[in-house]
Amino acid sequence: GSHLHLQFRAQTALQRFALTISPPENRTGGADDSSSDAIPPQTLTITPDSDGWYRYQTVLEADVTIQPELLSPHGLTPDDDQQCRIRVIADRAPVARIISPTEEMAVEPNQLLDVKFEAHDDHGIAKAELVVYEEPREAGDPPTILSAEEIPLGDQVNSLHVAATAKLDLSKYTLSAGSRVSFAIRVTDNRAAAPEKAERTLRETESLPL
Repeated sequence: GSHLHLQFRAQTALQRFALTISPPENRTGGADDSSSDAIPPQTLTITPDSDGWYRYQTVLEADVTIQPELLSPHGLTPDDDQQCRIRVIADRAPVARIISPTEEMAVEPNQLLDVKFEAHDDHGIAKAELVVYEEPREAGDPPTILSAEEIPLGDQVNSLHVAATAKLDLSKYTLSAGSRVSFAIRVTDNRAAAPEKAERTLRETESLPL
Protein backbone atom coordinates (compact mmCIF):
# COMPACT_ATOMS: atom_id res chain seq x y z
CA GLY A 1 0.00 0.00 0.00
CA SER A 2 0.87 3.69 -0.04
CA HIS A 3 2.76 5.31 2.83
CA LEU A 4 0.94 8.11 4.65
CA HIS A 5 2.90 10.68 6.68
CA LEU A 6 1.00 13.29 8.71
CA GLN A 7 2.40 16.21 10.72
CA PHE A 8 0.52 18.48 13.10
CA ARG A 9 1.63 21.44 15.18
CA ALA A 10 -0.58 23.19 17.70
CA GLN A 11 -0.46 26.97 18.22
CA THR A 12 -0.67 26.50 21.99
CA ALA A 13 0.35 23.79 24.44
CA LEU A 14 -1.93 20.75 24.57
CA GLN A 15 -2.80 18.40 27.35
CA ARG A 16 -3.65 15.68 24.85
CA PHE A 17 -3.50 15.12 21.11
CA ALA A 18 -5.08 12.04 19.55
CA LEU A 19 -6.15 10.74 16.16
CA THR A 20 -9.31 8.73 15.61
CA ILE A 21 -8.81 6.33 12.70
CA SER A 22 -12.08 5.09 11.20
CA PRO A 23 -12.34 2.33 8.58
CA PRO A 24 -14.55 2.76 5.51
CA GLU A 25 -18.27 2.82 6.17
CA ASN A 26 -20.13 -0.47 5.77
CA ARG A 27 -21.91 -0.03 2.45
CA THR A 28 -23.77 -3.32 2.61
CA GLY A 29 -26.05 -2.36 5.48
CA GLY A 30 -27.90 0.63 6.85
CA ALA A 31 -27.07 3.02 9.63
CA ASP A 32 -28.23 0.51 12.25
CA ASP A 33 -26.09 -2.29 10.84
CA SER A 34 -24.55 -4.08 13.81
CA SER A 35 -22.57 -6.70 11.91
CA SER A 36 -19.96 -8.38 14.07
CA ASP A 37 -17.51 -7.98 11.19
CA ALA A 38 -17.57 -4.17 11.45
CA ILE A 39 -14.22 -2.74 12.54
CA PRO A 40 -14.56 -0.10 15.28
CA PRO A 41 -12.70 3.22 15.10
CA GLN A 42 -9.27 3.29 16.70
CA THR A 43 -8.07 6.23 18.81
CA LEU A 44 -4.32 6.79 19.04
CA THR A 45 -2.71 9.23 21.50
CA ILE A 46 0.21 11.02 19.83
CA THR A 47 3.05 12.60 21.77
CA PRO A 48 5.03 15.50 20.29
CA ASP A 49 8.58 15.11 19.06
CA SER A 50 11.36 17.28 20.46
CA ASP A 51 10.62 19.96 17.83
CA GLY A 52 6.99 20.26 18.92
CA TRP A 53 5.46 18.47 15.93
CA TYR A 54 2.99 15.63 16.28
CA ARG A 55 3.71 12.97 13.68
CA TYR A 56 1.87 9.89 12.48
CA GLN A 57 2.64 7.45 9.68
CA THR A 58 1.03 4.29 8.39
CA VAL A 59 0.60 2.13 5.30
CA LEU A 60 -2.78 2.54 3.61
CA GLU A 61 -4.51 -0.60 2.39
CA ALA A 62 -8.12 0.70 2.36
CA ASP A 63 -10.12 3.92 2.57
CA VAL A 64 -9.84 5.66 5.92
CA THR A 65 -11.10 8.72 7.80
CA ILE A 66 -8.73 10.50 10.20
CA GLN A 67 -10.02 12.97 12.79
CA PRO A 68 -7.71 14.87 15.18
CA GLU A 69 -8.79 15.39 18.79
CA LEU A 70 -7.26 18.28 20.72
CA LEU A 71 -7.57 18.97 24.43
CA SER A 72 -6.08 22.07 26.06
CA PRO A 73 -4.64 22.15 29.62
CA HIS A 74 -7.90 23.84 30.66
CA GLY A 75 -10.07 21.03 29.27
CA LEU A 76 -11.16 22.93 26.14
CA THR A 77 -11.72 21.32 22.74
CA PRO A 78 -12.17 22.89 19.28
CA ASP A 79 -15.65 24.12 18.36
CA ASP A 80 -15.51 22.54 14.90
CA ASP A 81 -14.53 18.95 14.26
CA GLN A 82 -12.08 18.55 11.39
CA GLN A 83 -11.58 15.29 9.58
CA CYS A 84 -9.77 13.99 6.54
CA ARG A 85 -11.14 11.25 4.30
CA ILE A 86 -8.56 9.37 2.27
CA ARG A 87 -9.56 7.17 -0.63
CA VAL A 88 -7.16 4.38 -1.57
CA ILE A 89 -7.08 3.45 -5.26
CA ALA A 90 -5.67 0.03 -6.05
CA ASP A 91 -2.49 0.04 -8.12
CA ARG A 92 -2.79 -1.98 -11.32
CA ALA A 93 0.05 -4.07 -12.65
CA PRO A 94 1.84 -2.65 -15.70
CA VAL A 95 1.02 -4.07 -19.12
CA ALA A 96 3.39 -4.66 -22.06
CA ARG A 97 2.48 -5.52 -25.64
CA ILE A 98 4.69 -6.54 -28.55
CA ILE A 99 3.97 -4.64 -31.75
CA SER A 100 6.47 -6.47 -33.96
CA PRO A 101 7.51 -9.09 -34.83
CA THR A 102 4.04 -10.61 -34.63
CA GLU A 103 4.74 -14.12 -35.89
CA GLU A 104 7.24 -16.93 -35.44
CA MET A 105 10.13 -16.72 -37.86
CA ALA A 106 13.28 -18.47 -39.02
CA VAL A 107 16.46 -16.40 -38.66
CA GLU A 108 20.21 -16.69 -38.97
CA PRO A 109 22.27 -17.18 -35.78
CA ASN A 110 23.92 -13.74 -36.14
CA GLN A 111 20.81 -11.78 -37.08
CA LEU A 112 19.84 -8.49 -35.38
CA LEU A 113 16.12 -8.10 -34.73
CA ASP A 114 14.14 -5.01 -33.80
CA VAL A 115 11.52 -5.77 -31.16
CA LYS A 116 9.00 -2.95 -31.05
CA PHE A 117 6.74 -2.76 -28.01
CA GLU A 118 4.51 -0.51 -25.99
CA ALA A 119 3.72 -0.52 -22.28
CA HIS A 120 1.51 1.40 -19.92
CA ASP A 121 0.90 1.73 -16.19
CA ASP A 122 -1.40 3.87 -14.07
CA HIS A 123 1.58 5.41 -12.21
CA GLY A 124 4.48 5.15 -14.64
CA ILE A 125 6.95 2.74 -16.25
CA ALA A 126 10.32 2.85 -14.51
CA LYS A 127 12.13 0.03 -16.30
CA ALA A 128 11.83 -2.25 -19.30
CA GLU A 129 13.85 -5.38 -20.06
CA LEU A 130 14.26 -7.75 -22.98
CA VAL A 131 14.33 -11.31 -21.63
CA VAL A 132 15.62 -14.02 -23.98
CA TYR A 133 14.97 -17.74 -23.51
CA GLU A 134 16.23 -20.85 -25.26
CA GLU A 135 13.39 -23.32 -25.65
CA PRO A 136 14.11 -26.92 -24.55
CA ARG A 137 14.57 -29.65 -27.12
CA GLU A 138 12.76 -32.15 -24.91
CA ALA A 139 9.07 -31.64 -24.23
CA GLY A 140 8.32 -30.84 -20.61
CA ASP A 141 11.70 -29.27 -19.81
CA PRO A 142 11.68 -25.60 -18.75
CA PRO A 143 13.19 -22.93 -21.02
CA THR A 144 16.65 -21.57 -20.21
CA ILE A 145 17.05 -17.82 -19.62
CA LEU A 146 19.89 -16.63 -21.84
CA SER A 147 19.82 -12.95 -20.83
CA ALA A 148 17.78 -10.11 -19.38
CA GLU A 149 18.93 -6.75 -20.72
CA GLU A 150 17.55 -3.37 -19.74
CA ILE A 151 16.05 -1.36 -22.60
CA PRO A 152 16.93 2.36 -22.68
CA LEU A 153 13.74 4.41 -22.32
CA GLY A 154 15.32 7.88 -22.43
CA ASP A 155 12.91 10.64 -21.52
CA GLN A 156 10.05 8.13 -21.37
CA VAL A 157 11.14 6.88 -17.94
CA ASN A 158 8.21 7.17 -15.48
CA SER A 159 5.79 7.92 -18.32
CA LEU A 160 2.32 6.40 -18.16
CA HIS A 161 2.67 5.19 -21.77
CA VAL A 162 5.90 4.00 -23.36
CA ALA A 163 6.70 3.05 -26.95
CA ALA A 164 10.22 1.82 -27.65
CA THR A 165 12.37 -0.64 -29.62
CA ALA A 166 14.65 -3.30 -28.16
CA LYS A 167 17.57 -4.78 -30.09
CA LEU A 168 17.78 -8.58 -30.07
CA ASP A 169 21.30 -9.51 -31.18
CA LEU A 170 21.33 -13.26 -31.75
CA SER A 171 25.10 -13.26 -32.29
CA LYS A 172 25.52 -12.93 -28.49
CA TYR A 173 24.27 -16.47 -27.98
CA THR A 174 25.74 -19.81 -28.96
CA LEU A 175 22.94 -21.06 -31.17
CA SER A 176 23.08 -24.05 -33.43
CA ALA A 177 20.87 -24.87 -36.37
CA GLY A 178 17.43 -25.77 -35.13
CA SER A 179 17.73 -23.88 -31.83
CA ARG A 180 14.50 -22.23 -30.78
CA VAL A 181 14.62 -18.91 -29.00
CA SER A 182 11.74 -16.97 -27.47
CA PHE A 183 11.77 -13.54 -25.91
CA ALA A 184 9.66 -11.37 -23.65
CA ILE A 185 9.34 -7.73 -22.67
CA ARG A 186 9.32 -7.27 -18.89
CA VAL A 187 8.28 -3.89 -17.50
CA THR A 188 8.37 -2.57 -13.92
CA ASP A 189 6.33 0.32 -12.54
CA ASN A 190 7.77 3.13 -10.42
CA ARG A 191 6.28 2.24 -7.06
CA ALA A 192 9.05 2.63 -4.49
CA ALA A 193 7.33 0.52 -1.83
CA ALA A 194 6.65 -2.64 -3.84
CA PRO A 195 7.27 -2.39 -7.58
CA GLU A 196 4.96 -4.42 -9.79
CA LYS A 197 6.27 -6.33 -12.81
CA ALA A 198 4.57 -7.59 -15.91
CA GLU A 199 6.08 -9.91 -18.48
CA ARG A 200 4.78 -10.46 -21.97
CA THR A 201 6.11 -13.70 -23.50
CA LEU A 202 6.43 -13.31 -27.22
CA ARG A 203 7.49 -14.88 -30.44
CA GLU A 204 9.77 -17.80 -31.08
CA THR A 205 12.60 -17.73 -33.61
CA GLU A 206 14.32 -20.74 -35.11
CA SER A 207 17.99 -20.56 -35.93
CA LEU A 208 19.00 -21.53 -39.48
CA PRO A 209 22.46 -22.66 -40.59
CA LEU A 210 24.71 -19.98 -42.09
